[in-house]
Amino acid sequence: MEKLGEAPKVRFTTRPSVQIPAGRACRITEDKGALTVHIRAFHVASHFCDTMNVLCDQVMEGWAQTWANDSPMRADEPPTGACLACVSWRIDQTGELPEGVDCFPLEKRGRFTWTIRKGVITDQLCAELNRYMERLVGDGLWVQKWEGAAPLHSRPRAVHAG
Repeated sequence: MEKLGEAPKVRFTTRPSVQIPAGRACRITEDKGALTVHIRAFHVASHFCDTMNVLCDQVMEGWAQTWANDSPMRADEPPTGACLACVSWRIDQTGELPEGVDCFPLEKRGRFTWTIRKGVITDQLCAELNRYMERLVGDGLWVQKWEGAAPLHSRPRAVHAG
């Protein structure tokens, strides 16, 4: 039986403590209560990790990590296609973000979207993050917690890259 953890910590870093496979922009590792996004520095603007760490500290209270003594590298496994909920990343191609805002999180029950200003992350990083989210959130390894309600997933839906 999987155990629902407390609000997890998410950290973004351009100083990877794990090997990022050749040709890849990032690698995500998990531990009980923590997730680290290891990014090759040339795939992000210099301030991106600091910005994301602050934003994640604010939004992760509404999330929980399920845990069943799995490997910290379970995020590298291919998605099962369950599509239980959706977290997606998209690069703002239209310039809709206000001046000075490089990232905007938008959340509703069953769906969370990170909108990133064009030029702040590469298309490759965006696609890789979407694939990881399809695995972690789509497969129910991370779930949204809503006040007064049990954690749940939305109806099945596909995750589309940025």
